Amino acid sequence: MASIITRTINGEVDQRLVLSGEQCGRTMSIGNNWTSMRLGVRFSINRTSAYTAPPTLFAGICSGTSEMYADGTTKHFIGVRSNASNWGYATGYLSPANNSFVMFKKVGTTRTDSSLQTLSNAAWIGSSPTYRGSIIIDFTKNNGTFVEVKFYISMLNQWDNTDAIFTNIMQSFVAPSSTHTTMASSNITVDEATNGYFDTINVGWLGITEGMEISDIAYSRLV
Repeated sequence: MASIITRTINGEVDQRLVLSGEQCGRTMSIGNNWTSMRLGVRFSINRTSAYTAPPTLFAGICSGTSEMYADGTTKHFIGVRSNASNWGYATGYLSPANNSFVMFKKVGTTRTDSSLQTLSNAAWIGSSPTYRGSIIIDFTKNNGTFVEVKFYISMLNQWDNTDAIFTNIMQSFVAPSSTHTTMASSNITVDEATNGYFDTINVGWLGITEGMEISDIAYSRLV
């Protein structure tokens, strides 16, 4: 079951949602009243070794909170999930292997993958409570018929995404190129009128019980 913990990092009190083999969802105050929006998740994985059978990390947007991505049947989801066969480890960070993230949608029980992106060593996932990385996803709709998805992940030398760094990214209208690696961009065909309007944030950490510690889940309407 999800829990809340408190950590203090460099004098900054950080309350975290801990997911252990589960998902969370939050309805956006802007509902589906957006053309372009940014989703950001700031987090760390509290682990000090490699994964040979890694979990699935996912983030995206869906229609409502009752039938989200990790439920048996999904109303309408679009986003990004990890897809690597193993995650390497070095002090302070985890590095998913090739074919590491895929952009996709899910309707009902059918999952449709889009572009598969190979991860370089310029990106990382923090594996210590003091190393908070983040993933950023930009969504742009076109009359409810397709969504352009752009995906970014923290650079290796960006050792900690502080509150100030993360807030600046979420308030900006430009790609976070100084702190994040651009992973991929893809157009995914959707039908909001038939399958449901994207009005909810959906994030999860599936297949393993040790915690994903989430410092922030944020969104901003770009257009």
